[in-house]
Amino acid sequence: MKKLLGLLVCLGLCLGMLCGCQGDQPKEGALTQPPELTLSTGKTQALLRSGSYGWEYPTKGGQRVAVVADSIHPLDAQLSPVLGDGQATLLWEGPSAPESVSICCWPEEDLGNVSAESTEVPWEGEGFLLKEGGWIYEISAQWEEELGSGNASYCVYVLSGEEAAAAWDAIPEAPPALTVSCGEAQTEALVTGSVWDALQEDGTYQAEQSGELFPQAEAIWDQLPRLEGAGQVTLTWEGTEPYMPPSVTAQNAQGESREVSLEGNTFTLLEGEWMYGVLAGWQSRSYGTQNGAEYVFLGVN
Repeated sequence: MKKLLGLLVCLGLCLGMLCGCQGDQPKEGALTQPPELTLSTGKTQALLRSGSYGWEYPTKGGQRVAVVADSIHPLDAQLSPVLGDGQATLLWEGPSAPESVSICCWPEEDLGNVSAESTEVPWEGEGFLLKEGGWIYEISAQWEEELGSGNASYCVYVLSGEEAAAAWDAIPEAPPALTVSCGEAQTEALVTGSVWDALQEDGTYQAEQSGELFPQAEAIWDQLPRLEGAGQVTLTWEGTEPYMPPSVTAQNAQGESREVSLEGNTFTLLEGEWMYGVLAGWQSRSYGTQNGAEYVFLGVN
């Protein structure tokens, strides 16, 4: 009898805990965090996630859960610029747009200066007019919904006007050719793979990968363009230089790998035969990604 009673008590406790756990779960359809925001600039689209926010949502048990998140100041955030022109349109994920929206901005010269004063930007119902040049925008929104309510801020760095047009035109359509030289000897490096903008049917750009970014030396050793010499190797790009400094690695036929120190666009050849891989990146037309390509060649010292 005591064993039966003990078993019933344990079963009751387990059921109670299960009910309690289910009661803490979000109510069906509840928004547990602020919606994502897509900013359309006329040239590209940028998916923005909330930075600082205060949010609450209902549970299955009839309670409301409150969540607070803090983020760094927009002028301290490491933001990749979005290229735009004219009007920016805001597209909110989820069933409803916010009750209210306010926007402020800072010129790009204020980056790093969190005490700089912002300028208010007029909200025009679905978007706002972009300022000429480079600006950091902070978009603040407020929701009052039963399935999710609160406030959230989003920040984005936009280049507009002539500056955007120049940056847009400077983006290569494909990985630029790379010439590697050592003294009088030179050769064109082989592109083994890339992640690059591709124009979609709807007029936007999306990153698409082709080839292999990090090939094994033994698999392509016989295909490598050859550079013989001693001392410094210089990298020369056709057209636009990489947006970010390249990185260089070396592999030999035995599978050994080494990091190679790059100073500017030059590095020193290692002794022996090594496959050098140069990974370089350029600005992208699709926000949140970077155009990149892997170049390889065989260096013989």
